[in-house]
Amino acid sequence: MHFQNPVPNWPNALLKMPDYSLLKSVNDPALLLDGLDKWVSAGRVSNRLYLDFRHHDFIYPDWDHVGGWSFEDFKEMWRTNFFRFIDGTYLERYAPHIKLIEELNEYTDSRMITDKALLAPRIKSARAAVSVWNNEFRGREVFAPDGGMGNIPADARLVVCNSPVGNDIPIEFFRLCRDEDAVMGVRTYTKWVDGQRVQGDFRWHSGRPFHNEAVYGIKVDYVLGECGPYDGSTTGGWRNSSCMGGDRALLVDGMRSWVKDLRTTEAYAEGRILGPGAWFTSKNPGSDDPWKHYLLFESELVPLAEMCSQEWNATAPEPPQPPDPPQPPTNGDVPYVVIAHLGPQNLTLEEHQKIVRTAHPNKESVVQSADDVARLVAPGQPGSKVYVWETSRWTDDIDAWLRAHGVSNIEHLFF
Repeated sequence: MHFQNPVPNWPNALLKMPDYSLLKSVNDPALLLDGLDKWVSAGRVSNRLYLDFRHHDFIYPDWDHVGGWSFEDFKEMWRTNFFRFIDGTYLERYAPHIKLIEELNEYTDSRMITDKALLAPRIKSARAAVSVWNNEFRGREVFAPDGGMGNIPADARLVVCNSPVGNDIPIEFFRLCRDEDAVMGVRTYTKWVDGQRVQGDFRWHSGRPFHNEAVYGIKVDYVLGECGPYDGSTTGGWRNSSCMGGDRALLVDGMRSWVKDLRTTEAYAEGRILGPGAWFTSKNPGSDDPWKHYLLFESELVPLAEMCSQEWNATAPEPPQPPDPPQPPTNGDVPYVVIAHLGPQNLTLEEHQKIVRTAHPNKESVVQSADDVARLVAPGQPGSKVYVWETSRWTDDIDAWLRAHGVSNIEHLFF
Protein backbone atom coordinates (compact mmCIF):
# COMPACT_ATOMS: atom_id res chain seq x y z
CA MET A 1 0.00 0.00 0.00
CA HIS A 2 1.35 3.41 -1.05
CA PHE A 3 0.07 6.59 0.60
CA GLN A 4 0.75 10.20 -0.23
CA ASN A 5 -1.84 11.15 2.38
CA PRO A 6 -4.48 9.10 4.19
CA VAL A 7 -7.82 8.30 2.57
CA PRO A 8 -10.98 7.42 4.53
CA ASN A 9 -11.07 4.01 6.20
CA TRP A 10 -7.75 2.85 4.76
CA PRO A 11 -6.90 0.72 7.86
CA ASN A 12 -9.84 -1.54 6.97
CA ALA A 13 -7.78 -2.72 4.01
CA LEU A 14 -4.52 -2.91 5.94
CA LEU A 15 -5.98 -5.37 8.43
CA LYS A 16 -6.97 -7.70 5.59
CA MET A 17 -3.41 -7.87 4.29
CA PRO A 18 -1.31 -11.00 4.86
CA ASP A 19 1.68 -11.12 7.18
CA TYR A 20 4.87 -9.57 5.82
CA SER A 21 3.05 -6.85 3.90
CA LEU A 22 4.44 -3.45 2.98
CA LEU A 23 3.04 -0.11 4.14
CA LYS A 24 4.69 2.91 2.49
CA SER A 25 4.19 6.59 3.22
CA VAL A 26 5.57 9.55 1.32
CA ASN A 27 6.60 12.30 3.73
CA ASP A 28 4.31 11.33 6.63
CA PRO A 29 5.84 8.92 9.15
CA ALA A 30 2.81 9.40 11.43
CA LEU A 31 0.70 7.42 8.94
CA LEU A 32 3.09 4.48 9.32
CA LEU A 33 2.87 4.57 13.09
CA ASP A 34 -0.92 4.80 12.90
CA GLY A 35 -0.99 1.74 10.67
CA LEU A 36 1.33 -0.19 12.99
CA ASP A 37 -0.81 0.70 16.02
CA LYS A 38 -3.93 -0.63 14.32
CA TRP A 39 -2.08 -3.72 13.13
CA VAL A 40 -0.89 -4.57 16.64
CA SER A 41 -4.24 -3.67 18.23
CA ALA A 42 -5.84 -6.25 15.94
CA GLY A 43 -3.55 -8.91 17.37
CA ARG A 44 -1.06 -8.95 14.50
CA VAL A 45 2.69 -9.30 15.08
CA SER A 46 4.50 -5.96 14.77
CA ASN A 47 7.53 -7.21 12.84
CA ARG A 48 5.30 -8.77 10.20
CA LEU A 49 4.46 -5.36 8.76
CA TYR A 50 7.22 -3.64 6.81
CA LEU A 51 7.15 0.16 7.26
CA ASP A 52 8.74 2.08 4.38
CA PHE A 53 9.30 5.85 4.51
CA ARG A 54 10.17 8.10 1.60
CA HIS A 55 10.99 11.74 2.27
CA HIS A 56 10.17 13.77 -0.83
CA ASP A 57 12.25 16.90 -0.18
CA PHE A 58 15.76 15.57 -0.70
CA ILE A 59 18.49 17.43 -2.54
CA TYR A 60 18.68 15.94 -6.04
CA PRO A 61 22.04 16.49 -7.74
CA ASP A 62 22.17 18.05 -11.16
CA TRP A 63 23.64 14.87 -12.64
CA ASP A 64 25.10 16.67 -15.65
CA HIS A 65 27.17 18.95 -13.43
CA VAL A 66 28.46 16.80 -10.55
CA GLY A 67 31.20 14.96 -12.40
CA GLY A 68 33.76 16.76 -10.27
CA TRP A 69 32.10 15.89 -6.97
CA SER A 70 34.19 13.72 -4.68
CA PHE A 71 32.86 10.88 -2.57
CA GLU A 72 33.07 13.21 0.43
CA ASP A 73 30.95 15.82 -1.41
CA PHE A 74 28.20 13.25 -1.89
CA LYS A 75 28.48 12.10 1.72
CA GLU A 76 27.99 15.66 2.92
CA MET A 77 24.91 15.97 0.68
CA TRP A 78 23.49 12.83 2.27
CA ARG A 79 24.10 14.04 5.80
CA THR A 80 22.04 17.10 4.87
CA ASN A 81 19.36 14.96 3.23
CA PHE A 82 18.90 12.61 6.16
CA PHE A 83 18.63 15.49 8.60
CA ARG A 84 15.83 16.95 6.50
CA PHE A 85 13.51 14.45 8.17
CA ILE A 86 15.47 13.15 11.15
CA ASP A 87 14.68 15.50 14.00
CA GLY A 88 13.83 15.08 17.66
CA THR A 89 10.26 14.00 16.90
CA TYR A 90 11.36 11.42 14.35
CA LEU A 91 13.97 9.98 16.69
CA GLU A 92 11.57 9.77 19.62
CA ARG A 93 8.38 8.55 17.93
CA TYR A 94 9.09 6.99 14.55
CA ALA A 95 12.67 5.77 14.34
CA PRO A 96 12.15 2.74 16.62
CA HIS A 97 9.56 1.32 14.21
CA ILE A 98 10.53 2.34 10.65
CA LYS A 99 13.02 -0.13 9.19
CA LEU A 100 13.04 0.91 5.52
CA ILE A 101 14.22 4.37 4.43
CA GLU A 102 14.24 5.29 0.73
CA GLU A 103 16.88 7.41 -0.95
CA LEU A 104 16.45 9.25 -4.27
CA ASN A 105 13.70 8.28 -6.69
CA GLU A 106 14.07 6.92 -10.24
CA TYR A 107 17.44 8.21 -11.37
CA THR A 108 18.76 5.26 -13.37
CA ASP A 109 17.92 3.72 -16.73
CA SER A 110 19.06 1.02 -19.13
CA ARG A 111 21.66 3.23 -20.80
CA MET A 112 23.81 2.92 -17.66
CA ILE A 113 24.37 -0.78 -18.26
CA THR A 114 26.98 0.20 -20.84
CA ASP A 115 27.45 3.96 -20.36
CA LYS A 116 29.57 3.96 -17.20
CA ALA A 117 30.25 7.69 -17.43
CA LEU A 118 26.50 8.29 -17.15
CA LEU A 119 26.34 5.83 -14.26
CA ALA A 120 29.37 7.12 -12.34
CA PRO A 121 27.87 10.05 -10.36
CA ARG A 122 24.67 8.13 -9.65
CA ILE A 123 26.33 5.05 -8.20
CA LYS A 124 28.75 7.29 -6.30
CA SER A 125 25.78 9.09 -4.73
CA ALA A 126 24.11 5.78 -3.81
CA ARG A 127 27.32 4.46 -2.28
CA ALA A 128 27.71 7.67 -0.32
CA ALA A 129 24.11 7.44 0.91
CA VAL A 130 24.65 3.86 2.11
CA SER A 131 27.99 4.75 3.69
CA VAL A 132 26.56 7.66 5.66
CA TRP A 133 23.45 5.72 6.68
CA ASN A 134 25.29 2.58 7.77
CA ASN A 135 28.20 4.31 9.49
CA GLU A 136 26.66 7.46 10.98
CA PHE A 137 22.95 6.69 11.56
CA ARG A 138 22.13 3.01 11.56
CA GLY A 139 22.55 1.38 14.96
CA ARG A 140 23.82 4.62 16.48
CA GLU A 141 22.75 7.35 18.83
CA VAL A 142 21.95 10.34 16.63
CA PHE A 143 21.95 14.01 17.61
CA ALA A 144 19.57 15.98 15.40
CA PRO A 145 20.13 19.65 14.47
CA ASP A 146 17.05 20.67 16.51
CA GLY A 147 18.66 19.30 19.67
CA GLY A 148 16.76 16.04 19.70
CA MET A 149 18.55 12.78 20.22
CA GLY A 150 17.70 9.10 19.90
CA ASN A 151 18.71 5.81 18.36
CA ILE A 152 18.26 4.53 14.83
CA PRO A 153 17.72 0.73 14.97
CA ALA A 154 20.54 -1.45 13.71
CA ASP A 155 18.10 -3.23 11.38
CA ALA A 156 16.87 -0.02 9.70
CA ARG A 157 18.06 -0.42 6.12
CA LEU A 158 18.39 2.00 3.24
CA VAL A 159 16.36 1.35 0.07
CA VAL A 160 18.46 2.34 -2.94
CA CYS A 161 18.06 2.89 -6.67
CA ASN A 162 14.22 2.91 -6.90
CA SER A 163 14.64 1.97 -10.53
CA PRO A 164 11.96 3.18 -12.96
CA VAL A 165 9.76 0.54 -14.59
CA GLY A 166 10.83 -0.90 -17.91
CA ASN A 167 14.57 -0.40 -17.38
CA ASP A 168 17.46 -2.68 -16.57
CA ILE A 169 19.29 -2.04 -13.30
CA PRO A 170 23.10 -1.76 -13.49
CA ILE A 171 24.93 -4.59 -11.76
CA GLU A 172 26.70 -2.06 -9.54
CA PHE A 173 23.48 -1.49 -7.59
CA PHE A 174 23.08 -5.22 -7.01
CA ARG A 175 26.62 -5.40 -5.69
CA LEU A 176 25.99 -2.41 -3.43
CA CYS A 177 22.90 -4.01 -1.90
CA ARG A 178 24.63 -7.34 -1.43
CA ASP A 179 27.84 -5.95 0.03
CA GLU A 180 26.37 -3.23 2.27
CA ASP A 181 23.08 -4.81 3.44
CA ALA A 182 20.91 -2.35 1.53
CA VAL A 183 17.55 -3.09 -0.12
CA MET A 184 16.87 -2.79 -3.84
CA GLY A 185 14.00 -0.40 -4.54
CA VAL A 186 12.17 -1.09 -7.81
CA ARG A 187 9.10 0.15 -9.66
CA THR A 188 7.18 -2.84 -10.99
CA TYR A 189 4.10 -1.55 -12.80
CA THR A 190 2.22 -4.15 -14.85
CA LYS A 191 1.45 -2.99 -18.39
CA TRP A 192 -2.14 -3.17 -19.58
CA VAL A 193 -3.53 -1.62 -22.76
CA ASP A 194 -7.24 -1.51 -23.59
CA GLY A 195 -8.12 -4.00 -20.89
CA GLN A 196 -5.49 -6.59 -21.88
CA ARG A 197 -2.20 -7.40 -20.22
CA VAL A 198 0.61 -6.79 -22.68
CA GLN A 199 2.47 -9.89 -23.80
CA GLY A 200 5.90 -10.06 -22.17
CA ASP A 201 4.85 -7.72 -19.36
CA PHE A 202 6.59 -9.64 -16.58
CA ARG A 203 9.84 -9.95 -18.53
CA TRP A 204 10.03 -6.34 -19.66
CA HIS A 205 7.99 -4.36 -17.13
CA SER A 206 6.60 -5.76 -13.88
CA GLY A 207 9.24 -8.46 -13.32
CA ARG A 208 12.27 -7.04 -15.08
CA PRO A 209 14.44 -6.67 -11.92
CA PHE A 210 14.17 -10.42 -11.27
CA HIS A 211 15.48 -11.10 -14.76
CA ASN A 212 18.44 -8.82 -13.96
CA GLU A 213 19.06 -10.79 -10.76
CA ALA A 214 19.10 -14.08 -12.67
CA VAL A 215 21.56 -12.72 -15.25
CA TYR A 216 23.90 -11.21 -12.65
CA GLY A 217 23.70 -14.09 -10.19
CA ILE A 218 23.47 -11.65 -7.26
CA LYS A 219 20.62 -12.11 -4.79
CA VAL A 220 19.21 -9.08 -2.95
CA ASP A 221 16.13 -8.09 -0.97
CA TYR A 222 13.49 -6.03 -2.80
CA VAL A 223 10.99 -3.31 -1.98
CA LEU A 224 8.41 -2.95 -4.77
CA GLY A 225 8.00 0.71 -3.93
CA GLU A 226 5.46 1.50 -6.66
CA CYS A 227 3.34 -0.95 -8.62
CA GLY A 228 -0.05 -1.41 -10.22
CA PRO A 229 -1.51 -1.32 -13.73
CA TYR A 230 -0.40 1.32 -16.24
CA ASP A 231 -0.53 1.70 -19.99
CA GLY A 232 3.13 2.65 -20.38
CA SER A 233 2.61 6.37 -19.76
CA THR A 234 2.68 8.50 -16.63
CA THR A 235 -1.03 9.37 -16.96
CA GLY A 236 -2.26 5.91 -17.92
CA GLY A 237 -3.26 4.34 -14.61
CA TRP A 238 -5.97 1.72 -14.10
CA ARG A 239 -8.80 4.27 -14.23
CA ASN A 240 -7.77 5.52 -17.66
CA SER A 241 -9.74 4.13 -20.63
CA SER A 242 -6.42 3.27 -22.30
CA CYS A 243 -5.54 0.90 -19.44
CA MET A 244 -8.39 -0.81 -17.52
CA GLY A 245 -11.07 1.82 -17.87
CA GLY A 246 -11.73 1.92 -14.13
CA ASP A 247 -12.94 -1.71 -14.05
CA ARG A 248 -12.50 -2.71 -10.38
CA ALA A 249 -12.91 -6.44 -11.00
CA LEU A 250 -10.32 -6.29 -13.76
CA LEU A 251 -8.00 -4.38 -11.42
CA VAL A 252 -8.14 -7.17 -8.84
CA ASP A 253 -7.81 -9.95 -11.43
CA GLY A 254 -4.94 -8.16 -13.13
CA MET A 255 -3.06 -7.69 -9.89
CA ARG A 256 -3.72 -11.33 -9.02
CA SER A 257 -2.06 -12.46 -12.26
CA TRP A 258 0.95 -10.29 -11.44
CA VAL A 259 1.22 -11.66 -7.89
CA LYS A 260 1.13 -15.18 -9.30
CA ASP A 261 4.07 -14.26 -11.53
CA LEU A 262 5.97 -12.91 -8.52
CA ARG A 263 5.45 -16.26 -6.84
CA THR A 264 7.48 -17.96 -9.59
CA THR A 265 10.64 -16.05 -8.67
CA GLU A 266 13.47 -17.22 -6.43
CA ALA A 267 13.18 -13.93 -4.56
CA TYR A 268 9.62 -14.80 -3.50
CA ALA A 269 10.48 -18.39 -2.58
CA GLU A 270 13.37 -17.17 -0.42
CA GLY A 271 11.39 -14.40 1.29
CA ARG A 272 13.39 -11.60 -0.34
CA ILE A 273 10.43 -9.59 -1.64
CA LEU A 274 9.38 -7.45 1.30
CA GLY A 275 5.62 -7.48 0.85
CA PRO A 276 3.30 -7.70 -2.18
CA GLY A 277 4.12 -4.19 -3.34
CA ALA A 278 3.19 -0.60 -2.59
CA TRP A 279 0.23 -0.09 -4.93
CA PHE A 280 0.43 3.36 -6.47
CA THR A 281 -1.30 5.41 -5.09
CA SER A 282 -3.73 6.52 -2.39
CA LYS A 283 -4.30 10.20 -1.62
CA ASN A 284 -6.99 12.86 -1.58
CA PRO A 285 -7.14 14.13 -5.17
CA GLY A 286 -6.70 17.77 -6.06
CA SER A 287 -8.38 19.69 -8.83
CA ASP A 288 -5.54 19.02 -11.25
CA ASP A 289 -4.10 15.78 -9.92
CA PRO A 290 -1.55 14.19 -12.29
CA TRP A 291 -2.17 10.80 -10.64
CA LYS A 292 -5.96 10.83 -10.82
CA HIS A 293 -6.05 7.70 -12.99
CA TYR A 294 -4.01 5.73 -10.42
CA LEU A 295 -5.99 6.55 -7.28
CA LEU A 296 -7.03 3.73 -4.98
CA PHE A 297 -9.60 4.18 -2.21
CA GLU A 298 -11.18 1.83 0.30
CA SER A 299 -13.40 0.35 -2.43
CA GLU A 300 -10.27 -0.80 -4.28
CA LEU A 301 -7.87 -1.31 -1.39
CA VAL A 302 -10.07 -3.83 0.43
CA PRO A 303 -10.55 -6.28 -2.49
CA LEU A 304 -6.86 -5.94 -3.38
CA ALA A 305 -5.93 -6.76 0.21
CA GLU A 306 -8.28 -9.73 0.24
CA MET A 307 -6.73 -10.99 -2.99
CA CYS A 308 -3.23 -10.69 -1.50
CA SER A 309 -4.28 -12.57 1.63
CA GLN A 310 -5.30 -15.44 -0.67
CA GLU A 311 -2.26 -15.37 -2.95
CA TRP A 312 0.67 -14.09 -0.88
CA ASN A 313 2.30 -16.49 1.55
CA ALA A 314 5.84 -15.17 1.77
CA THR A 315 8.04 -15.55 4.82
CA ALA A 316 10.52 -13.23 6.42
CA PRO A 317 13.95 -13.18 4.75
CA GLU A 318 16.82 -14.85 6.49
CA PRO A 319 18.97 -12.42 8.51
CA PRO A 320 21.91 -11.19 6.42
CA GLN A 321 25.06 -13.21 6.95
CA PRO A 322 28.05 -11.25 8.28
CA PRO A 323 30.92 -10.90 5.83
CA ASP A 324 33.69 -13.46 6.06
CA PRO A 325 36.60 -12.23 8.17
CA PRO A 326 39.72 -11.31 6.25
CA GLN A 327 41.97 -14.28 5.68
CA PRO A 328 45.38 -14.02 7.37
CA PRO A 329 48.52 -15.12 5.57
CA THR A 330 48.91 -18.88 5.32
CA ASN A 331 51.81 -18.79 7.79
CA GLY A 332 49.63 -17.19 10.52
CA ASP A 333 49.73 -13.69 11.98
CA VAL A 334 52.32 -11.20 10.83
CA PRO A 335 54.75 -11.32 13.79
CA TYR A 336 55.51 -7.58 13.89
CA VAL A 337 53.87 -4.15 13.88
CA VAL A 338 53.01 -3.15 10.31
CA ILE A 339 52.95 0.51 9.29
CA ALA A 340 51.78 1.02 5.71
CA HIS A 341 51.18 4.04 3.50
CA LEU A 342 48.30 3.59 1.03
CA GLY A 343 48.20 5.89 -1.96
CA PRO A 344 45.36 6.18 -4.52
CA GLN A 345 45.90 4.40 -7.79
CA ASN A 346 46.07 7.64 -9.77
CA LEU A 347 49.25 8.82 -8.08
CA THR A 348 51.78 10.63 -10.20
CA LEU A 349 55.40 9.53 -9.99
CA GLU A 350 56.25 12.72 -8.12
CA GLU A 351 53.48 12.08 -5.57
CA HIS A 352 54.64 8.48 -5.10
CA GLN A 353 58.15 9.71 -4.40
CA LYS A 354 56.80 12.12 -1.77
CA ILE A 355 55.13 9.21 0.03
CA VAL A 356 58.35 7.18 -0.17
CA ARG A 357 60.31 10.06 1.35
CA THR A 358 57.77 10.20 4.21
CA ALA A 359 57.89 6.44 4.82
CA HIS A 360 61.63 5.89 4.32
CA PRO A 361 63.03 7.13 7.70
CA ASN A 362 61.13 4.45 9.62
CA LYS A 363 61.27 1.81 6.87
CA GLU A 364 57.45 1.81 6.47
CA SER A 365 55.70 0.06 3.57
CA VAL A 366 54.31 1.99 0.58
CA VAL A 367 51.52 0.37 -1.45
CA GLN A 368 48.77 1.37 -3.85
CA SER A 369 46.51 -1.62 -3.22
CA ALA A 370 43.90 -1.70 -0.47
CA ASP A 371 43.91 -5.51 -0.70
CA ASP A 372 47.64 -5.53 0.07
CA VAL A 373 47.05 -3.29 3.09
CA ALA A 374 44.39 -5.66 4.42
CA ARG A 375 46.73 -8.65 4.00
CA LEU A 376 49.54 -6.84 5.82
CA VAL A 377 47.93 -4.65 8.48
CA ALA A 378 44.91 -6.71 9.59
CA PRO A 379 47.00 -9.67 10.86
CA GLY A 380 49.77 -7.40 12.18
CA GLN A 381 50.63 -7.05 15.84
CA PRO A 382 48.91 -4.40 18.05
CA GLY A 383 49.85 -0.93 16.90
CA SER A 384 49.71 -1.80 13.21
CA LYS A 385 48.08 0.91 11.13
CA VAL A 386 47.71 2.43 7.70
CA TYR A 387 48.17 6.02 6.55
CA VAL A 388 45.63 6.65 3.78
CA TRP A 389 46.75 9.41 1.45
CA GLU A 390 44.29 11.75 -0.27
CA THR A 391 40.98 10.12 0.74
CA SER A 392 39.01 12.34 -1.66
CA ARG A 393 40.66 10.61 -4.62
CA TRP A 394 39.21 7.20 -3.79
CA THR A 395 35.99 6.37 -5.67
CA ASP A 396 34.57 4.45 -2.70
CA ASP A 397 34.61 5.00 1.06
CA ILE A 398 38.11 3.64 1.59
CA ASP A 399 37.91 3.84 5.38
CA ALA A 400 34.73 1.75 5.48
CA TRP A 401 36.26 -0.80 3.12
CA LEU A 402 39.40 -1.14 5.23
CA ARG A 403 37.44 -1.53 8.45
CA ALA A 404 35.28 -4.20 6.84
CA HIS A 405 38.49 -6.07 6.00
CA GLY A 406 39.96 -5.95 9.49
CA VAL A 407 41.97 -2.71 9.42
CA SER A 408 40.82 -0.52 12.31
CA ASN A 409 43.78 1.81 12.91
CA ILE A 410 43.54 4.39 10.11
CA GLU A 411 45.05 7.87 9.78
CA HIS A 412 44.90 10.33 6.89
CA LEU A 413 47.69 12.20 5.19
CA PHE A 414 47.65 14.76 2.38
CA PHE A 415 50.19 16.31 0.06
